[in-house]
Amino acid sequence: MLPIYLVDKPCLQEMISVINPIRLAIPCLYEDTRHNLESKLASSSTKCIVLFLSTSDLWSSHTSDPFLVYTIHYIDSNWTMQTRCLKALYLPQDHTGENIEEALGLILEDWKLSSQKQVAITTDNGSNIKLVCNLLH
Repeated sequence: MLPIYLVDKPCLQEMISVINPIRLAIPCLYEDTRHNLESKLASSSTKCIVLFLSTSDLWSSHTSDPFLVYTIHYIDSNWTMQTRCLKALYLPQDHTGENIEEALGLILEDWKLSSQKQVAITTDNGSNIKLVCNLLH
């Protein structure tokens, strides 16, 4: 068995960066995927995405970091149901209805979607989420 401090050695760090360029590949893959989805949503917004549904949930990672996840569901121009997770947002502030509503508003704005086109949202039954639904509509 090798000692744990081996992972801190510069030679191992260099080797890993050469054979596993994940720090470059994942961000590039994300940007390409986001650009493609933005293009589809932009072209669909006038043709197809007349209305959409969404799913939202608050959860904590195994290290107790709080996140808000927002997913949209819509029917594309081929009448095929589409589901896209738009954001898993780190949300350290209090989970009040106002804070969650502001976060969801920023997500919609970031993706150039109007809350007026959102016809339904599926969530848990928390009082803060009920307030968010009332604030959004």
